[in-house]
Amino acid sequence: MKAKVTVEIEKCSKCPYHEQQSGSRCTIENRETHGDVPDWCPFILKEYLTFAWELTEDQDWISAMNANTKNIWNSPELAFDRGINYATKTAEITKAFLENLKDSAFKDFFYDDACHSVERDKHVATIAALLCEVNVKNEPKKTIINRFLEKSGLSEEDKDIITDVILHYNERDKLFRDFDKMKELAKVHKTKPILDTGTAAKVALLLASALNIGPDRVTTSTYEVNAHTFDNNIRTLALAFKHIEKVDFRLTYNENLGRSAYRSPKNAAELHYTVSDGFDVGALKFWPELVMIPRDIAKDFFGFRSFKFFVNDKEINTSRFAKNTSENG
Repeated sequence: MKAKVTVEIEKCSKCPYHEQQSGSRCTIENRETHGDVPDWCPFILKEYLTFAWELTEDQDWISAMNANTKNIWNSPELAFDRGINYATKTAEITKAFLENLKDSAFKDFFYDDACHSVERDKHVATIAALLCEVNVKNEPKKTIINRFLEKSGLSEEDKDIITDVILHYNERDKLFRDFDKMKELAKVHKTKPILDTGTAAKVALLLASALNIGPDRVTTSTYEVNAHTFDNNIRTLALAFKHIEKVDFRLTYNENLGRSAYRSPKNAAELHYTVSDGFDVGALKFWPELVMIPRDIAKDFFGFRSFKFFVNDKEINTSRFAKNTSENG
């Protein structure tokens, strides 16, 4: 990776790219700035984008991700591909989800560019997605993450946020509980909380872990894993994955749940699978999180009363997955 030189800038007027004659204006975005450097600064955003691109060209990253695809450790946790294609698609899903949030309105919280830079959140979530599945045998996860982030030139705050997202995004109960506390605290001040970068990236990555499925997740290692009783479950899931053409999580508005004056209001969610002939929805009982994670995000995070699951537009009762647990993933 290329060497970087980090320049500490506390105010836009001190930025070497700032056009002094124009007052407090960014020469690229032509946006007004006041005081400290805003999180939408195009030069900061460019740092995120550059690092994400360079990361995908890093031979250490490529080697680690290829090891996941080949499953050289014969681990049941890597029974389905978590290599380069998985990481890049997960990044795409997280970005699309955050963009969807930005364009929607919610009863209990704010999330849009008027609050902070959603573009920054998308970059942070992208980097987290690319580093989330990087593993090196006998090395602590945090050590591996830090080794890659040290090459980034990002601020210590950003590194801490990205590391926290990767290490804790799948702690559903804590994620939802902490966000509920934020909402309750805001009610005391008669306002609504702003969905912060770390929380937004966590929920986006958690959702992506359930949406990123399909035939490209099935590799030869899927059938080679020696996971004892999980072998048949893995094969059953693999056959189901081969029939999945598209997975879509939709934020919707149900007028029967109450009126709303919000622009693009959302009070319900739907999970849609588009599949080909031969798909066995019963196979999902071996990995119920694929349905229950979107359901829990809709109900326990967003606080929606309504969540529905459809396979080729036919509604499927989610209760059949609620009591199942799985060690696959």
